[in-house]
Amino acid sequence: MDRNLHSTRFTGGGDPLRRCNHCFKSEASLSTKLKKCGACSVALYCSSQCQRQAWAIHKLACRIRPLDADADSEVAPYGYTSANAFQRDLKDFITSHGWALSGSSRMLCSLHRARQELLNDAAAASTMEGHTPGLVVLRLHCRSTARSHVHDPATKFAILEQSLESIEEYIREQPAAWDRAAPLREEMDRRHQGTPQYDGVLTVLYYVPGITTCVTLFAPVWKPSPSHFTATERMLMLEDMVEFCVASINDGFPLRRIREDQEAAVPGT
Repeated sequence: MDRNLHSTRFTGGGDPLRRCNHCFKSEASLSTKLKKCGACSVALYCSSQCQRQAWAIHKLACRIRPLDADADSEVAPYGYTSANAFQRDLKDFITSHGWALSGSSRMLCSLHRARQELLNDAAAASTMEGHTPGLVVLRLHCRSTARSHVHDPATKFAILEQSLESIEEYIREQPAAWDRAAPLREEMDRRHQGTPQYDGVLTVLYYVPGITTCVTLFAPVWKPSPSHFTATERMLMLEDMVEFCVASINDGFPLRRIREDQEAAVPGT
């Protein structure tokens, strides 16, 4: 492991959107500089201790493979000198809106179940149980141009479309990428196997049309808890929540939890 941490830009009391990749505390709450991993320049840590404790997981995704000249030329119209720089900005955007992006992706899975239940198709509603839950694809718009580069990580991109698609087709089209990420999925499975409501790993793909450089992440999915709401009511609530999350992201208005042990988030924290 490269233990050298590179300092990041720091002003005033710290950036509330920047969080340690291990303890998840914000730069603002720590009142200290977060530093980038010296190997990948993407992961942020508040201390060498957090970096060491996170290494078992981070090492699986730390190494950034060099991207070719064609990838660099694809991002040039957006003001980027390299595809790696574009990918770092995309990851910063995902980090800035972490709660809303992960929440809306999981809610798409729940929305699928509610819609199938509404159609009285119990078999289809349970197709994801015991299997890979699926693939959420987010088609994004890059707001930067060659003449005007956006510096706020929360406003660099916007969601054009978010959809739940077939994971089998993705595996057929991207077998090498799927195999490379196997250790990440296996580690997530290991972490959550003892949780009764755990229903597998969701694959989430972020991309800008016309650009091959993308980001693929994985998130745990939970089985729905018993509810006194009807399928129609759950579907309407989930649709509203997905719309709310997407609107907050596209307005550059991150949602954050007040405390690390809380699941609910509020605007601007």
